[in-house]
Amino acid sequence: MAFCKIIELPETQVLIRKDFNEEEGNPSIIIHVEVQSMYFNTTLTYKNEKSREESYESFNKNHAESLYKHFKKIVNDNNSI
Repeated sequence: MAFCKIIELPETQVLIRKDFNEEEGNPSIIIHVEVQSMYFNTTLTYKNEKSREESYESFNKNHAESLYKHFKKIVNDNNSI
């Protein structure tokens, strides 16, 4: 069972890492995305280990690209202010 995986995109890498949410006491996944030298982390928390495993296994390049585009839009919007 893998602890983390990296999805390669043309402009960056997206790291998906299994973790445990200490505050809520539940399994979680932390997603790290780098956009123009800025780092974004998203934490997804699950009710049980099975849900986390299913989500972790199904996270794919399309999901990574969507997150990257979302964070890139935030960076570009902030740069235009």
